[in-house]
Amino acid sequence: MAPDLSPRARLILDEVERDALTRRAAPSGAAPASAPDDGYARLVELADELVAQAERARHWLARLDAALAVAGDAGQPSGLGEIPDRARLAAVELAVAGLTRAEVRRTLIAEHGLARPDALLDAVFGAQAPSDARMPLRAP
Repeated sequence: MAPDLSPRARLILDEVERDALTRRAAPSGAAPASAPDDGYARLVELADELVAQAERARHWLARLDAALAVAGDAGQPSGLGEIPDRARLAAVELAVAGLTRAEVRRTLIAEHGLARPDALLDAVFGAQAPSDARMPLRAP
């Protein structure tokens, strides 16, 4: 389960969503009356992009959280329970940084001493992901 947003972050996100709804309800191309210039339109565009990125991050965090929850169960044969937290964190950080599955694998072996990091790579990238797969940062 993904963590909840802080109260401040929730207020900001709510305000951005209200503003986006107001903008969408306005006639095509028209900014709300309180917008004096094109800077407002750019700000709204950036806010929409930020909301979309937050949704994608929430999606990946939920996937990772679910995979790690399964991994924490000692009765599961996945082998993830034996992987140190620092290696798990490194795998996620490297994937988010844009490294491929193969690059993350090499790093986990070389720098974290994992002989078989495939279960962790499956949790981060997906079980069917090829070695050149990257964590998508933008929705298709």
